[in-house]
Amino acid sequence: MSEEKPHRRGDWHLDKSLSFGHLLTTAAILLSLAAGWATMSERIAVLEQQQAGFNQRILTIMSTQQSTDTRQDSEITEIKRQIREDYREIRRNLDQLVRSQAASE
Repeated sequence: MSEEKPHRRGDWHLDKSLSFGHLLTTAAILLSLAAGWATMSERIAVLEQQQAGFNQRILTIMSTQQSTDTRQDSEITEIKRQIREDYREIRRNLDQLVRSQAASE
């Protein structure tokens, strides 16, 4: 007869049997992980497609902005030129006015 030693508190042991509940739990965990992985892969693929669309939109916006900037720069240059001409004309008119008033005195 073999005597079994009573388990002392704090000792641990491995049960050599394998229960159906453990197998079922392990299978459920593995299936959950696989399903989560597949779902995550799909979501990542969708996000990558959206990112590609966003990148294309950004390139289009940047191109449009560059065209707008170039147009505005040329308009500003033209406006500056017109202002300089107006100042010169005003200066000439003032000079003529001052000369005509000086001559009439």
